[in-house]
Order: sequence, then structure tokens, then C-alpha cells
Amino acid sequence: MNTPSAFRTKITGPLGSLKTWMVAAALCLTGALATVPAEAASHKLDNASCQDCHGGKKGKLEAKGVDGEKRELFVIENEKFGKGVHAKMECVACHTEIVDSKANHKIDPKAKKPDCATCHEDLWAKAKKDNKAKEKARLGVVVENIDAYKKSFHAKESQDDENKVNATCSQCHNTHTFDIPPKDTEARKEWRQNEPAACGKGCHEDQLEEFEGSIHGEKLIDEGDSKAASCSNCHTAHSVGNTSAVTFKQKVLESCGDCHDDQFKSYERTQHGKLATHKGGNTVRCMDCHGSHGIFLVSKLKDPRKMVAQDNKMCISCHTSDKKFEKFAPMKVGGKEGEKVARPDLDEQHKWLPNTKLHWQSVRCIDCHTSAEPGLSHEILGEKKAQRMCVTCHTKDSQLATRLYRHLADDEKQKYGFANSVILSNSYVIGATRHPLLDTAILVIAALTFLGVLGHGLIRYLGAKKRRNNAK
Repeated sequence: MNTPSAFRTKITGPLGSLKTWMVAAALCLTGALATVPAEAASHKLDNASCQDCHGGKKGKLEAKGVDGEKRELFVIENEKFGKGVHAKMECVACHTEIVDSKANHKIDPKAKKPDCATCHEDLWAKAKKDNKAKEKARLGVVVENIDAYKKSFHAKESQDDENKVNATCSQCHNTHTFDIPPKDTEARKEWRQNEPAACGKGCHEDQLEEFEGSIHGEKLIDEGDSKAASCSNCHTAHSVGNTSAVTFKQKVLESCGDCHDDQFKSYERTQHGKLATHKGGNTVRCMDCHGSHGIFLVSKLKDPRKMVAQDNKMCISCHTSDKKFEKFAPMKVGGKEGEKVARPDLDEQHKWLPNTKLHWQSVRCIDCHTSAEPGLSHEILGEKKAQRMCVTCHTKDSQLATRLYRHLADDEKQKYGFANSVILSNSYVIGATRHPLLDTAILVIAALTFLGVLGHGLIRYLGAKKRRNNAK
């Protein structure tokens, strides 16, 4: 190889020859490096290199899991990652166990696994130390959420696998694209709509199925109403607790009242409501009657028999069982400590009512034990104030048409201008089954019958008279 003339003229002697060959070797090495493919030269542990494989352009990626089985790796779309809160971070800042950029990365067994909680706690501690807590107030909120999570049911040891907890941060949050959209934006609506799926898929599938068919699910998922109730409205986002605890039930009750103000106020005035809101007792609350996830409008049942069966199930099952009644019963005034009011005999209380069992199959308890006035549907009336007048239901203006049958009656009024036919077509209530069309038909038949008899008599009279005249 020829060396540059500048080196030939200035370097002489044995030492000069050595230096000449060293420079020549360096130049050769530089030339060799220049011929390395660009793809090999770009293999670095930077985000661009990571996205080259994990961005989804090269198809499905798989890696061996802890159990030795292959598992599919996440696809991290570059555009979504760029909009997330972690966009300015390097991948290896969290994935410290990855030590090379080749496929099936070499893993450092001593490196700590990505830990969202510890990372954010350390960042917050540093922000406070550097007097930047005000600038990074959001970090403080995140740490509060972490504290709540650590005390929650999700952070407890899984019953299926003692080496895992019930749920981790990354199971609920996509750590690569995490970004909560601002309120009152289209993105926020979409984010809210996806919340039930995030909770349901893989964990709470049965509850998700119930929720999707409920009135809350229809409003949130189908109609896109971001103000409709979702999982976090009742369970909160991070301090998910024991759903059987009285404290949890009380919080849910108050959450229901945030939206259903009139119903909550009427409930507060009842014996159930007084125990719940003033004494915090283990009493009947919203979810005990309406269910937890499958809440749906009774009007969708259409068939009054199904309405009765659904609404009476809770009332009768509790008021005919000593065990269930004791669970919700108030403390006995003047009794021993911890002594509760005994369950009244339901049959004895209703012995004035003819054929009690038939009534319970045909009429809801709340049709007699709540007010028919709007806004008072949850105010349970006691024995003395409950409806006891038979004519309230057994007349053509039956209260049933405005209560049990009101959903059907409203449609009937709009279509035909009357409401009694809904009772006639679905059941037989003595005194209440006067169908307007049937009444008219009966009157017409009666009138035609009278006219027929009158006409027949007149014809016979005229015929007899004619025969007498002919006889003369």
C-alpha cells in the first residue's frame, strides 16, 4: 500500500519506518470500518433502534417467558409513544436488564426489573430535595396514588400465585403510551369508554359482561356518554378495597347519590336510609336492590310478571329469612347491647290482604310501600303509611297503571289515548280491567240487542194487526 507523500518526505530512519507502517495500518482499519453495513453500525441501545424492531413493522415478536414458553411481545407504536408521558425517556432507563441490541437480548440477571412505583417515588423525593415540588406537582399525585394502591386489594398477594400480586400498574396502564387526555375532550370520552374493557379483559370478565348490558354500560360504551358511571366511579382508580366492607358500600351509596339526587333524598328518609346515612349500619343500600354491575331499566322487561319477580325478590327474600333480616336489622331500642329488632312475621302483617301469595306474585311490594308521587320512588313507607285501600288498584283508574304498568301505559297512551288495556292484556285485576274499546263494543251490542227486540216486537204487532184487519 502506498503511503501519502507527506509522510514519505518527513519520516526517515528505522523509527520513521515504524511510524509509517502504524499510520498505514490505522488508515487500513478506518477503511475497513467504513465498509461495515449501515444496519450493523446502527445497532445501539437507543429508542430509534428499539422501535426498529418493536414498532410493529417487522411483524410479531416473541420471546421466552419465565416458564420457558414463548410469549408475544407488545407492539409499541412510535406515534402513540411520542404522545405519552414517557416519550422523552430512553427505553433502557426502565429496561436496565437489557445489555445488547441483538434479537433475543442478552439479559443481566442482576439488574432490577422495571418498577413503576419505586421510580416515581424516587423522582418525587428528588423533586422535593431540589425544591421543585411545585413545578412537578403531578408527581406528588402519582405518589399518592401509589400509596393508595399499596393498601388496596390489587396489591395483595394473588391466591392463584403467591409470587404475584392481584394486579400491577402495567396491567391497568399501558406504560409505553400512558397519557390521560384533558377533561371534556373527545380523547377523554374514548379513554373513559375503554375503562371497563381494561378492567374486564383477563380479570373481571363476568362483571364486564353484566356491565355491558346495563343502563350504565349502554350510556358509556354505546352512546359515548363520558359522564355515565364506570368502574372507577364505584371502585376508585387505585384504592380498590373489599367490596363486602360497610365502608365500601357506603361510598358507593354516596356515589349513586351524586347522579341520582332525587332518589337518594327519598331513600334517606326511609328506615334503611337513616341507618345508612346517619349511623353507618349494615343496611339495605342501592346495590342490594339494583345489583352491582347488571343495573338495567325495569321498562326493558316489558312483561309485568318479570317486573314483579325481579323487584319482589329482594324484599321478600330478606323479610322471610331470619338470617338475612338480622344482617340488615336495626338495633333494638332499650334492648341488650348488640340486640337487634326481630323480624316481623310477613304473613301476620298482611293477613288483612285477601290471598296474600297471589298478590305477591302479581303486585310489587313497592307499589304499596312507596309513594306514587314523582321523585319519591325510593321512600319506603312503613306498615301504617303503606297503601291499604283496595280501590286504589281495583278501579278503572288503577294505581297499577301509573306504577307497575306505567312503562307500558305511557306507550299505550301515546298510541291509543288510554292505559287500561295494558292491565287487561297482561293480567286480570278485578275492577280494573275496563278496556275502553271493549266497553264501547258492549254498549253497541246492548243497543243493537234492544233495537232488535224493539224491532221484532214492532213487526209482530204490525203483523197481528194486519191479520185482524184481514179477518174482518
